[in-house]
Parts: sequence; structure tokens; C-alpha cells
Amino acid sequence: MLLTIVFIPDIGVTANGATRWIKIGPLPNIQVVDPARLLLLIYISGYCYRQQEALTSDFMSFVKPMIFIIPACLLLLGQPDFGSTVIILSVTAGLFFIAGFKIRYFLALIIILGLAFAFLIYIEPYRMSRLAGFLEPWKDALGVGYQLTNSLIAIGSGGIFGVGLGESIQKLFYLPEAHTDFIFAIIAEELGLMGTILILSLYGLLISRIFVIGFKAIQSELMFQGYLCISIGIWLSLQVIINLGVNMGLLPTKGLTLPLISYGSSSIAITLITLAIVLRIGCENPQPKKNLRNSG
Repeated sequence: MLLTIVFIPDIGVTANGATRWIKIGPLPNIQVVDPARLLLLIYISGYCYRQQEALTSDFMSFVKPMIFIIPACLLLLGQPDFGSTVIILSVTAGLFFIAGFKIRYFLALIIILGLAFAFLIYIEPYRMSRLAGFLEPWKDALGVGYQLTNSLIAIGSGGIFGVGLGESIQKLFYLPEAHTDFIFAIIAEELGLMGTILILSLYGLLISRIFVIGFKAIQSELMFQGYLCISIGIWLSLQVIINLGVNMGLLPTKGLTLPLISYGSSSIAITLITLAIVLRIGCENPQPKKNLRNSG
């Protein structure tokens, strides 16, 4: 339902050729994929918890939740939001693997998803254009390769220690979306290699702790909480990897933000709510008892 609201006239907001936001009165624009994604993660985690025995033996157990996942992905593609579609399907596949989906079924699933992604890229001219710009950005540096070339210029200009906080040149209307999709390039320009290593280390620490909490929950037989926590970890991992890959020219351009850093009120709010859920799961995990010696 959230994903359909953007198509209602006078409510859906279009920017840069994409209709991904809704406007409700004086409130800031809300990107509906953010709350919708969290709800889908909760649903997928609940399904894996309820159907765990079926997942270990029956390939059709993957088909049942597609009744909800496929329509959601089609609505995302209609916005269009190919990046979020890739993340939702990838999180679903990864969570099914954690839940015990047989390896041969999992490999077949990966092949099916790979072919589906390739087909979706092939049938849409703007995605093919982005792919061409990714493969040879300098060939059309003022056209389809404009964002990537300016991102690479920003990253290369940073050097080891950067040009200084707030001293970026590329963010002065040279690099499009410097405050959202390509904010990592600006960080690399201002803080250099050392600053990006610090950012990546913080992400690594955050995501590793999420996975630790999730696996501890599974070991404590809190299966739903564990699956939800792991699905959140997979989502954050993929979004960070894709955003960094786009900024560094390792992946074609996608409209995915960098969690907790990119501008966007709804994105930051939902991410904080999601991390609050992870913290609650961590509190519910049984804590090891400490042996206290009474000094006599």
C-alpha cells in the first residue's frame, strides 16, 4: 500500500525522473521505500521462522512469499527504483540461505535472480545507458558518464589526508547529488584516504555487531528476532557496498543513499528505528552469567 501511494496524483512527488516520494501537508517529503522495506524485512523474517522446516526440503517454499515480494518489486520498478528491488530480492535470498534453504536450491535461485536482473537492465533504455556510462565513463564525460567522472575526480583529489573538512570543490554544483548518492566521494575529497578508512571501519563495526546479535539470538532459539537482525545486517551491508561501488566506479549508477550519512529525513529516521530494533533484540538475548567471588 505504501508503494502504491506515490502513483496518486497530487500526493506522489517526482524528482529527477523518479516518483519515489509522497507529500503530506507541511511534513517533509517521505520516501516510501524506507518504511516499506522495513515492513518487508519483518514479513520475510516471520515467514522464515514459521516455515523453517519447509525451507529445508521444498523449493516451492520460496514461491509462497513471492505473492507479496513480486508485487512490491514491480511497484518499485515502476517508480523506478531498481537498486531497492535488487536489495530486497538479495536480502530475501540471503535470509533463505541462513534459514536452511538447500544449497542446490539456493544456487538455482541465484541464477534465476541474476538472469532476472540482466533482463530488467536490458529492457530499459536508461539502465542500458547507465551500464554503458559505467563501462566507459570518460567516453562521454559530459553525458552519461558525467556523475561517475566527477565522482572519480573528487575521490582522486582527496589524496591521503584530503583537502580539508568543508573545502570540497566538487560539491559546488560540479558533482550532482553530492549530498545524497555521491556523498562518499565528497568525504573522500575532504578527508582523504584516512577519512574513508575511518568511515569504512565504523560501518564494519556496526554491521559486524548486528550480525553477532542476530546469530546469538538464533543460538538462543529466538529465531524470529535472529532472522530479522540478520536481514537488517544484509540490507545495510548491501546498501553500503552498492553506494561505495557506485561512487568508485565499480558498479553502475544506482539511486541508493549511504545509510546514516546521506541527506534524507525519512531514510535516516527509518534507519535509526531499525537500529533501535536491533538494540532491543540485543537486550532480549540471554546474557552470560558472571562469576562473582565474595571477598571474605
